[in-house]
Parts: sequence; structure tokens; C-alpha cells
Amino acid sequence: MTKICFVLPTLTSGGSERVVSTLSNYWVQQGHCVNIIVLDRTQFKPFYQLSENINFESIDIFSKPKNYFKKAAVTLTQIFLLRKKFRQIHPNVIISFIDITSLLAINASFFLGIKLIVSERSNPIKKDVNSILKNANRMFFFRFADGIVLQTRQVKEYYPRSYKKKITIIPNPVVVPPVEFIKNQETNFSRIISVGRLEYPKGQDILIRAFAKISSRYPEWKLTLVGVGTLKNELQNLCHKLQITKQVEWFGQTDNVWKILSQSDIFVSSSRYEGFPNALCEAMACGLAVISTDCPFGPGELISNNVNGILIPVEDEASLSHEISRLIENKKLRSDLGQKAKSIIDSYSLDKIALSWECLIKDL
Repeated sequence: MTKICFVLPTLTSGGSERVVSTLSNYWVQQGHCVNIIVLDRTQFKPFYQLSENINFESIDIFSKPKNYFKKAAVTLTQIFLLRKKFRQIHPNVIISFIDITSLLAINASFFLGIKLIVSERSNPIKKDVNSILKNANRMFFFRFADGIVLQTRQVKEYYPRSYKKKITIIPNPVVVPPVEFIKNQETNFSRIISVGRLEYPKGQDILIRAFAKISSRYPEWKLTLVGVGTLKNELQNLCHKLQITKQVEWFGQTDNVWKILSQSDIFVSSSRYEGFPNALCEAMACGLAVISTDCPFGPGELISNNVNGILIPVEDEASLSHEISRLIENKKLRSDLGQKAKSIIDSYSLDKIALSWECLIKDL
């Protein structure tokens, strides 16, 4: 039996949170001991269902003071409390998700004799003040981790050569959808769907403008946007300006994305960049015909163009409009792409991904 301790900021809805929940449930079924520590008590209740055999707790140390001296004091407190928890649990391995949490976990685990794996989910090309600071810290502190897990081969090229031996590429697992939610190719819902946070990286504005170019030709088709975010009002205003309000549907968060995917015909990912496109994987697993920007990072490693999906250039509205029209008008093409897309379930099965993690833990 291996004792595993995950550390991450919250267990709300999100890609990292889904992976931690999925792996944790899988491993306790295999007889391992799993602890999950989150840092924010305001998000204490997990969004995804957890086995009652998982030890889940919050130590409520997630704080963002603006004063630099207070920031330093909070950081030291965070490290102290996290270190105390590690000593109490004393796992065989700590697996930390998301950059800032990983930096805390590295400092909190010094000289405890516990192996530490940091799982980096952020996109290294993202450029803002915070990301530049995070990247600088990551480039320094990650050398103290025993292992570094990245999701795609492309991301590895952004890390120093001295880190290469520590890096393992492990994609996210693709969970098999319930049989009743796998797309029936005979049905037609006239629905284009996109799933993701309503934020700039996801590029819903690009999708809305591309759909507006062709919407009058296909008045029976709807565009459904699933997700929440700060840009919702701005995106809704864009729909109003483009006079497509009646053809656009808005969904918030859902705990049954399979159902709405199975009732759609075309999935579109218009992202400017990705950490790893979980929503795209889920759509492919459901058997939808998918269109995705060939953005960094992930889609190009999941999709063979015009075989199991369609790749288009980033921010290319004309290409996106053209490919949506092509799929709307060619039901056989939609069916063929959707059928081949389902093979992602085998390539990224939970058994295979969990085994990759287990091999890494064993090697350490």
C-alpha cells in the first residue's frame, strides 16, 4: 500500500481538480491510502464526488494580502502549517498541483525525507506580471522536486535542460462517459457546443464572431456556451451587437457535462492557448465531431487533422466559419470524425494514466 498526499488550492470545478479527484478515487479502490489537502476553506466542499475512503481536509491558509510584508508573513505561515500537516500524515509521496501550491509544498517538505512530485498545469507562454514571477520561481524551486509531471511533450521544451531527467509526460486521463451519453450519430440536435471558462484564453469571442458569419444560412442551428467567467456580459453584448442573440444559449457550471455533449453535434474549442484541453477530450470521448485551434498546448497531440477531428489556426475566424459550415452540411463527415474521436478513450484511459503515475512513484 502506498500513502499518497495531494496538495492543491481548491477542489472546485476545473481540470486539475477533476484529475486529482479521478486519480484519488481510482487509487483508494486499488487499496492505497490517499490524502487531499486544499488551502482554501471557503471552497471546502469538493465539486467532484470523492470516495468516503479519501482523507480530505482544508488547512485554510489561502490568503492574498496586498502588503509585501504581510505577504511574506502569510507565506511563512503557509509553509509552517503545511509542513506540520506533512509530518502528521507522513506519506510516501506528495503530489502538488498548480504552480504556487507547488512552491509552498517544496519549501514545506525540505528535509522530511518524503518524495515530492510537482505537477505543472499552467501554460508557460502566458505573459503577465504574475506569470513572469511564477515562472522565475518555478525555474528556481522546481530543481528541489524529485519529479516534475507535465501534460504535453511541447511544454517540456520550455524547461531548462538541467530539469529534463526529472520530467515525465503524463496527460490527463479521459474518463469513459456513461453509455447513455455517448453520441448517437443517427440523431441531429442542430447544436454547436463549446465548454470552458468565459475568459480571454478560451477565445469564445472568436467563436461567436465566426458563428455570426454563417448563422443566417443555418437559422435552425444553435451555439451553446457552457461555463462561467468574468467575460459573460461582454460576450453577451457581442452576441447582441452581431444580432445572433436568439441563436446563442448560455449554460453555467454543470456536474453532468456528458448529457449536454451527447445532445450536441459539433464541439468547438477556439482557445488561444491551453494547459491541457480537458473539455476537448470529453467531447471526443462522447463521439462528437470536434474542431479545435492548433494552439499551444495539447490539441495537436490529440487530433490528427481531418481524421479524428479538425485543426485550424489560432484566431482564424474565417477558417472556423468554413469548417463549421462544412460539418453542418456533411452529416457523414460529422459521423466519421466522431466515431474515430472515441478512440481517445483507449489512448488516454484511466488505467493507462494511473499506471504511468504509479511507475513514476515506484521509480522515486
